[in-house]
Amino acid sequence: MRVLLCLCLLWSGLLGAVEPAPPGAPEVVEPQAVVLWNRTIVELRQGIHGLSVEERAARIQRRIAQLGEEIIRQPVVSRPSTIDGIPGHAIFIGPEQVMTLTHADVPAALDPQVAAQEVVHRLREALDARLEQHRPEVLAWGIAWSLAASLLLGLVLWLELRAHRSLRRRIEALQPTLPHLAGIDPAPAVRRLLLIVLVIAAWSLSGGILYAWLTTVLSQFPYSQPLAVLLGHQVLGFGGLLLRAVASALPGLGMIVVIVFLTRLVAKALDSFFTSVEQGLLHIAWLDPDTAKATRRVAAIVLWLFSITVAYPYIPGSSSDAFKGVSVFAGLLLSFGSAGVVNQMMSGLVVVYARMMKPGDMVQVGEVAGQVTELGFLSTKVRTPVGHEVTLPNAILTGTAVSNFSRYDRSRGPMVSTTITIGYDTPWRQVHTLLTQAAAQTPGVVVESTPEILQTALTDFSVAYQLRCHITDVEQRFVILSDLHRRILDAFHDAGVQIMSPHFVTQPEKPVLPTPG
Repeated sequence: MRVLLCLCLLWSGLLGAVEPAPPGAPEVVEPQAVVLWNRTIVELRQGIHGLSVEERAARIQRRIAQLGEEIIRQPVVSRPSTIDGIPGHAIFIGPEQVMTLTHADVPAALDPQVAAQEVVHRLREALDARLEQHRPEVLAWGIAWSLAASLLLGLVLWLELRAHRSLRRRIEALQPTLPHLAGIDPAPAVRRLLLIVLVIAAWSLSGGILYAWLTTVLSQFPYSQPLAVLLGHQVLGFGGLLLRAVASALPGLGMIVVIVFLTRLVAKALDSFFTSVEQGLLHIAWLDPDTAKATRRVAAIVLWLFSITVAYPYIPGSSSDAFKGVSVFAGLLLSFGSAGVVNQMMSGLVVVYARMMKPGDMVQVGEVAGQVTELGFLSTKVRTPVGHEVTLPNAILTGTAVSNFSRYDRSRGPMVSTTITIGYDTPWRQVHTLLTQAAAQTPGVVVESTPEILQTALTDFSVAYQLRCHITDVEQRFVILSDLHRRILDAFHDAGVQIMSPHFVTQPEKPVLPTPG
């Protein structure tokens, strides 16, 4: 039933679409312009004498083009007439009738007599332009002025090119001192923005100069003068549209300036607050000096993102569909492309707020050991004892065990440890004595503190001894540990004790028993 109803409605719509117009209804005709020498004389809206509107326009243009110069010089007049019972005006050039303007050709809001006089005026201008174009002196002056305008064009473009290169060098050498935004130096971005503005201004100026040159050249010849007038009107129309757009955008731009100004004031206040906490000048219970720097950056980023969100509706064109589409596309690209960056930033916040390390700490991450030189949002830099700088992504720090040698028990002080294995045939008390002697002779080891020596394992062929001793400077940890190893080698060498652990391939002839201490 529903299908039948839909078919009936569709059939009735098709019948209505092909239904002929009622008798006596005016026929809708597309106006056809009569153009002479790039000048529109009149727009015809009715066919007469069995001719269509297009045929009438073509016939009028051919008739006028066939007139001789003697006829063209004669006056153009209009006289009331009636054609096939249709009132109108006949247009004459001297004795020759060149067209008929019916009342149906005249817009409803215009008087037929006034319309006929306007047609006479436009036709006279076109004929005069045709006569002027055939005069040799007019062509000569037009060519001369065109050549002069072309030479002036080349000179102006050359001067503009020199000025552009000079300004570009100045901008590239510019070193502006601008306040950092969320720890980012905006000076390179400002230089790039100025270069982009310079390029846009240069191309706009060049386009304006070429536009003025083209208008000037076209206006020198009667045939092309209407094109020059049309170009001039387009420039004026575009300029008016641009001025109206700028005027309508001024309130929004003013609001953006106010928002940026207030945001900068708040950003400076926050920067001063967190800097005071970082330097220990201000003590806050919920904010640690070690995390104040990272908190300052996070606060600055959040503040500027909030200000951008507030200022977005005041950006000119932000409510247009094109702007919204570009914003959505840019957001998608940013979302897909910054997943790894966001992961590194969040890992950096975990490293900072978990207080895993700070610049100056001696750490070991996997096989990388050294001093932390920089703790950033995306990565951490560690300088090894050999002077190499290793960059560690923050995501690695949150997924790997980190040894921070600078975080130690303050009551005991920093310590270093090393492990050696000695055969069972060496008395353990002798090993303790040799290790203690080596520790006491090592520079940087605290002599007043007795080293700790532990038997950490009884393996198949040897005993594992771990030496722990306190040191004076944790930053010299690797140097002190190297000196300690040298002292251990010397002590065991002087005592004639073998450090190399024995390994048995076959059962020895007699048991190797532990030597009592």
